[in-house]
Amino acid sequence: MKRDRKTPLREVVAIRIREVRKARGLSQEALAEEAGLHRVNVSKIERGQHSLSLDNLYWIAQALKVPPESLLTRAEEDEWSDEA
Repeated sequence: MKRDRKTPLREVVAIRIREVRKARGLSQEALAEEAGLHRVNVSKIERGQHSLSLDNLYWIAQALKVPPESLLTRAEEDEWSDEA
């Protein structure tokens, strides 16, 4: 029996990356450039359609200026905004 490879953790990471990126005022293109990824990959990651290696999680976190582990769990809204 083949199982769906999409996991709840992938959904959380996708949401967190999108939340933090928007709070930082970055476009997907700007995030991709900072993280050394292609914009299409960032888009797929944020929609939960693309799995994410630990290395790319690290580079995305560096580009967002947050600890990588902060992208693995849900957090309070606006936690990473410049106003918080």
